[in-house]
Amino acid sequence: MTAPAPMDRKSLRGSDMEGSTLVRGRLGMESEALGQRLVRRTRVVIGSIVMLALVAPTSYAGDVDRHARETIHAYAKRLLPPSTELSTKPVEVNLGALGKAIVLLFSPSEGVANYTGWVLVPSSASATDYKRYVLPPLEIVDGIFDIDVKSIFAADADRDGSPDLCVLARFYRNGSGEEAYTATDCFGWTGSRFHLIDTGSQSVGLKNAAAVRAYFAKKPMRRSNLAPP
Repeated sequence: MTAPAPMDRKSLRGSDMEGSTLVRGRLGMESEALGQRLVRRTRVVIGSIVMLALVAPTSYAGDVDRHARETIHAYAKRLLPPSTELSTKPVEVNLGALGKAIVLLFSPSEGVANYTGWVLVPSSASATDYKRYVLPPLEIVDGIFDIDVKSIFAADADRDGSPDLCVLARFYRNGSGEEAYTATDCFGWTGSRFHLIDTGSQSVGLKNAAAVRAYFAKKPMRRSNLAPP
């Protein structure tokens, strides 16, 4: 079956939804009201630093110390907000001028929702003090897709010599019976925060980091797609 075009994802942004009923295939039930999603999401928001930071004008969310000899996984587990779980294992990614950053993605422990996350950037040579930056939310409504994050890596989306953060995931539209497909969300650095790059159809169907890098090497993003919102 041919994979759905990315416009299917973009047409399901919150601003485009007007009272639709969502089918949650993985849970084997229908959500009968928008309020059910809001209640579920509220349980995650309360006490969660990341959700508070998402509504702030900047994505900087404070400094976080890393203990001496603390592994990335232990560090991530200690920082993980309540009622959430890791979407994939935390990784270190070389983001050029930002250095070797730790990327931590997570989602609610219960229910179906998009991932969110932090980029932890070293703020000192000792690598025990990190600045925490919140990734912007995806432009699709929570619960529409079952998202299985496959890899996190860096790729130069516009061939300007500065790597962008990329998250490759498998998307399945819940309850549709359609074939799942891969797509990559890319996040660019503005100098003070991360913004979601509109990759359009370019990232759909690319199976791994090597394929994404090769594609953007031949067909870099247009500047209009890279401007922060």
